[in-house]
Amino acid sequence: MPPEFTESASAQIAWGIAYIDRYHETPCNAWSYWEGTGSY
Repeated sequence: MPPEFTESASAQIAWGIAYIDRYHETPCNAWSYWEGTGSY
């Protein structure tokens, strides 16, 4: 996580979008995974 993660909402959003893109490709895929497992 970037150093400013705990202090910056925009850093948290950017990190979250990058995480979804890397591991799930789309927000819909991430949601579907969460629905099935209860975690990302």
